[in-house]
Amino acid sequence: MLMISVLGMTSEMSRKDTSGNKMVKRYYYTMGQVCKMVNLEPSVLRFWQKEFRTLNPHRRDKLSNRRYTLHDIEIIKQIKFLLYDQKYTIKGARKQLRLSKEKARKRKIIREIKRRVNIVKNLLVATV
Repeated sequence: MLMISVLGMTSEMSRKDTSGNKMVKRYYYTMGQVCKMVNLEPSVLRFWQKEFRTLNPHRRDKLSNRRYTLHDIEIIKQIKFLLYDQKYTIKGARKQLRLSKEKARKRKIIREIKRRVNIVKNLLVATV
């Protein structure tokens, strides 16, 4: 099933999750939907939005309601894990998120360097 609204805000595709239940994948999710997915109260989500700059949902509808992407939901899950499971403070969780973002950026740079080295290596092998 593929459904795309005129505004593109409720585009969704149907697929099955790991338990075999039908799951709808959307471009944007409402705050209520996200709260149900991650088992949080809306007030907690609003507070986290103020505390964590990386959590920045879109405000795309006429009423300025928050619209969350899958990327936003992954950040929310990371924050919840750091605060609830790992028992970090807000400040500590911010630091961990920043460090993980820096590590991801460095890994991406390393992958690009390796790709370029392989290109040069292949050019050298081809000329021999």
